[in-house]
Amino acid sequence: MDHVHIGWMDDQGALREELCRAGVSVSQDISVNADLQNLGVTGLSIAFGSAGEDDAAADAMLHRLISEGARLAVVTRGAKGASVSDGRSSVTAGTQPIDVVERG
Repeated sequence: MDHVHIGWMDDQGALREELCRAGVSVSQDISVNADLQNLGVTGLSIAFGSAGEDDAAADAMLHRLISEGARLAVVTRGAKGASVSDGRSSVTAGTQPIDVVERG
């Protein structure tokens, strides 16, 4: 495999670290983990997080994920869209309202 995306883990980062040591590109959604010992991002190619619509919280999360070792950070911002940063530049994409249709 060239890339692996992982979500909730309860292994203190063991799988992430092993994959990174093996040279595999790894992304992880750290927002699904509640325990701090499982939230490390060191070595991740892409770290995903969710900050809600608070601009300051989203910017702080982008900075934190990059400063803690992720090469790229993607932070969802609820109805405000998502932001991505590599530590040198950042881009934010908004959302478009849609009409949801349920089909049964």
